Amino acid sequence: MLPYKSATPKNFILACVACFLAPLLAPTQMLAQGIAFISDRDGNYEIYTANADGTSPKNLTNNAAFDYNPEWSPDGSKIVFESDRAGDNEIHVMNADGSSPVNLTNDTDFDFNPHWSPEGSKILFESYRNSFFDNLYVMNANGSGLVQLTDNNANNYDAQWSPDGSKILFTSDSTGDEEIWVMNANGSSPVNITNNSASDSRAYWSPDGTRILFISDRDAFDSEVYVMNANGGSPTNLSNAVGFDWNARWSPDGSKISLESFRDFNFEIYVMKADGSGVVNVTETPSSDEFNAHWSPDGTKVAFDSIGSSDYEVFSASASGGTLVDLTNSTANEFEPVWMGGPGTQPPPDGGGASAEELLIQLISEVEALPSSGVNRGQANALAQQLKSALRSVQGTRAASACDKIEKFIDDVDKKSPRFIAFPVRDDLVAKAEAILVALGCGA
Repeated sequence: MLPYKSATPKNFILACVACFLAPLLAPTQMLAQGIAFISDRDGNYEIYTANADGTSPKNLTNNAAFDYNPEWSPDGSKIVFESDRAGDNEIHVMNADGSSPVNLTNDTDFDFNPHWSPEGSKILFESYRNSFFDNLYVMNANGSGLVQLTDNNANNYDAQWSPDGSKILFTSDSTGDEEIWVMNANGSSPVNITNNSASDSRAYWSPDGTRILFISDRDAFDSEVYVMNANGGSPTNLSNAVGFDWNARWSPDGSKISLESFRDFNFEIYVMKADGSGVVNVTETPSSDEFNAHWSPDGTKVAFDSIGSSDYEVFSASASGGTLVDLTNSTANEFEPVWMGGPGTQPPPDGGGASAEELLIQLISEVEALPSSGVNRGQANALAQQLKSALRSVQGTRAASACDKIEKFIDDVDKKSPRFIAFPVRDDLVAKAEAILVALGCGA
């Protein structure tokens, strides 16, 4: 958010398949660190990327519209973001180098706050379409298969996927005050897990999915950082200090928590242990205010917005405190840093690799959803049947047969379907099928 407001040649795809498999099959060796951020150094708000030390900044969006709120895909290959380039606020996606931007929502109402599902196949977002209220929607990563998740004559917002992608955590004012709710990923079985007369909001799952951080004013006149079990049990005040505490986030391993606080009479970034002990002011800048901290993928640093006497800048600091580093260092306004490979771009918490069977099931789901994006239903069904046949071969431990069927699928998509399937979708299907060949060990 703004501060306060032709098919690819087969040998080339094989060379690039590691990009798709890296976060799935080797999550401990995933992405080189870098950041995305917002800057108006070229005259309007654009999305930039830079190395983790701030060097080599690059304007990815480079147009006259406002582009902001970026989030890396779990495999680091794409960035979802908001833009008003179509005349109203829409959800867009582009490659990580800024190429091939696509409007995913393409609706006349306000669509915003997108979040990738943990495996990268879906995008959760908020919208005012069909209602005067803020509601939650989910769609496939290519914009197809739109589903409205909430419709209760109330505002539903600040949604987060559970680490395994099976549930969605969100804030709702449907009871008359802000409460934290959990529902299944398809919108079913919503449950109020705070159910308190105070304001409870800004909730985040722990990396292992067992606990939830949130902000509440239930014990004081100001807001505090709380933690509770995933079912809402045992809520505990972690910050318990005089001062406004806000925007708490887990470190990637769940052992620490960052937060913003006004306890020293200006906004600073603090880090504490997961039980609330060992609180450290990591910024210590009385002459400026710091907001919006994001953890680095290895948990050793936080990047954040800083506003001094003139403009916003993006800084980083050690999570244990120490020297601050100005990553943007310009006369422009620059803010909203998001680490590549950081929260929002992590594999599921068990760290396990996806099997060929899991990758096949995911690809079948995407192919079956193709008619909703304009692909001929008969063509999509024929392709899905090929994949299901390959899945049966995998489940029957007939790897060679599965390899042959996946290769036929690739050939059909690559050579026979150009008039049925648009290039970006076709290329994505081929790349994912090639990844399954690698997972199966075809040709090894």
